[in-house]
Parts: sequence; structure tokens; C-alpha cells
Amino acid sequence: MKRNEAIGWLASSSVGAAFMYYLDPNQGRRRRAMVRDRMNHLARVAPRQAARSARDLSHRTKGVLASARSAAIKRKPVSDDILEERIRSQLGRAVSHPTSVQVLVHDGDVTLKGLVLAHEARDLLKRAKHVQGVRQVHDELELHRAAEHIPALQGGKKRGGARLDILQKNWAPATRFLMGTLGTALGIFGFSRKSPVGYAVGTSGLLALLRAAKNVETRRILGLGQRRAILYRKSFDINVPPPVAFAFWANFTNFPTFLSEVKEVRMTDDGNWHWTIAGPLGTTVSWKAKVTRMVPNQLIAWRALPGELIRHAGRVRFAPNRQGGTRLQLDFTYHLPAGMLGNRVARIFGNDPKKRIDESLTEMKRILEGNGTAQKAAV
Repeated sequence: MKRNEAIGWLASSSVGAAFMYYLDPNQGRRRRAMVRDRMNHLARVAPRQAARSARDLSHRTKGVLASARSAAIKRKPVSDDILEERIRSQLGRAVSHPTSVQVLVHDGDVTLKGLVLAHEARDLLKRAKHVQGVRQVHDELELHRAAEHIPALQGGKKRGGARLDILQKNWAPATRFLMGTLGTALGIFGFSRKSPVGYAVGTSGLLALLRAAKNVETRRILGLGQRRAILYRKSFDINVPPPVAFAFWANFTNFPTFLSEVKEVRMTDDGNWHWTIAGPLGTTVSWKAKVTRMVPNQLIAWRALPGELIRHAGRVRFAPNRQGGTRLQLDFTYHLPAGMLGNRVARIFGNDPKKRIDESLTEMKRILEGNGTAQKAAV
């Protein structure tokens, strides 16, 4: 089969699969409604986000031009008071105990006195010399290798230095716009090359686009680091009293009755809970979790044991509502092996975790509100 024929076959298969997915007699209507709601949400959010990006880009452009003009013109003399404040604003980024440093200024000549740790002195002097208006810096600091037996140097933590916007956790609107545009261009250019290097460039571009769209760190997208990548929050009402709802949740062996992917939940000899669930492509995943806090009829909290493949934690609160039922508030975080990309792959294979949780909670509500079923299931 030639390359063009293969591409045409894949394109036709994709279109056919999309039609089958959205025209499915059982779930098609709900899926089409979800797409419509997402498009409506995007139509409302996109203009506001575009305006924010344009405004931020305009402000940054003005700042760059102002800095360029300031560097081009002859600098005016600065008063000693202003110069002292400028230097003090840099102390916290250079030393962990800025209150232990004295700053004396006279006609642009700066004298630094006080107690500092030896490994912080160099950065302090460097920052002071680069402050606009400083003519000369005199070093009269008292250096100490360690803070032992010196109360003025114990504790404390210096602030991090100024970082490029692209290296920060949260990107500004203008940065997201520029990096999203760049990522899109790299993706189109890379995949159009149809070579290993091109695919690598295209993948990097798509990763930059996803980073700009989600505004979360790249390591979270890839599932690296300690922070959990996916957060799920939901509040809903159930027409049963809190004791019944709590008893049902407290018995984890009830979960397979409304979580179709849960194959088994059993208590281990050490008092923890062993979970076995269905994964993508017919696989199964197991892990152990422990209850970290339980307040009868009010709260249940749990988390996975350290070292488990699926790292997660959650809690559910139970409160009476005005109708005599229960208001449940669920907070659930989970970290798939491949982070957000793993979540996208799971969606491709029909195992979208957030979607499954929504469907499972609807089934749990139906079970609890059934005639006599809630009391039986909660036992």
C-alpha cells in the first residue's frame, strides 16, 4: 500500500470512527451535547483570553521600550534615600537574613555592614553594584561560615531571584499566546517533514502548545515530579440522610456496585484496602490505599500508600441539606503514570477517568435513592 493510500485510509477510518462515536444510538446524544457545551464555553472564554493576551503584550512592549529609552539617555542623579531603598529591595534575593545587613549611602557610595553567611556575600555585593545610581560599594560585612551560635543568622530563607516568565510555573497571557503560536508552528512544520527529527520537533511543538493551553508545568503534563496532575471536584445532593450515605461510602466493598471499572476491593491483613480496577486495552491495575481520617457521618479521607503506581488521595464530606437529604462534596486527585498525557491516552481508549467518575457518581446516586436499596447496600 502506497503512502498516500495509507494516509487516505487512516483519514477515512478516523472520520468513520468519529461518526460512529457521535451518532451512537445510546450515548451519541449526550456526547454531541457535551461537544456543543464545550464549544459554547470556548466561544465565551476565547474573546476574554484574547483581550487579556493583547493587553499583557501591549504592557510588556511598553516596558521594553521604556527600558530601552532609559538606557539610551543620560541617567539623572539619584537621592541617597531612594538609592538605599533600591538596594534594600534586593537584599531579600541575595541573603536569608536581610535585617542583619546595614546599608549606608552617601553621594552614590554604598557601604554594606552587618552579619551574613559567607556563601551569600558574593551575590549580595554583585546585586548592590548593579543597582542603578550606585557609584561604588564598600564591603564591611562580617562573614560567617555557619549560623551556629549566631541568633541573627538562624532560620530565614532568601527569596528566589527573578526568573524568565517561560521558566515560571504560571505563564502570563502574552507568554501563553506566543508559546502557543510557536508550538503550533513547530508542530505543523515538524510533522510535515516526515522524518525522525521532524517528528521530534513536532512533538516538542505539541507539548509547548499543551503547556500554553493548560498553563501547568511540563513535568505535570508528563506525569513527572511529586505534584498530582489531575484534580476532580464535585458537589451534589442525594435524597438519603447523612448516616445512610456515610455508611455506604465507609464500606469500600460497595464500590464495585456503582464503579463498573472496579473489579475488587478487599481489606488486607494490615488494615489497608487493596483495589483492582480495569485499565485501557483490557489491562488491570492494582494498588493499596489507607484511610487517613474518618469522622462518623461527616468525613472520609484516604490516600494511596507510598510507592504505588497510581498515586492519589481524596476526601468526601457529608452534610445535611434543607430537603432532609445529604450534600456530598468530593475532592479527588490522581496522578496517572504519564500525567495529563496519560489522561488523554486513556480518553482515546475509552477510559477517561473524569468521565467515568461522573457516570459512576450518577449510578451511586441512583442506588442510594432506590427504594430500600440504600439501607441494604450500606450494611
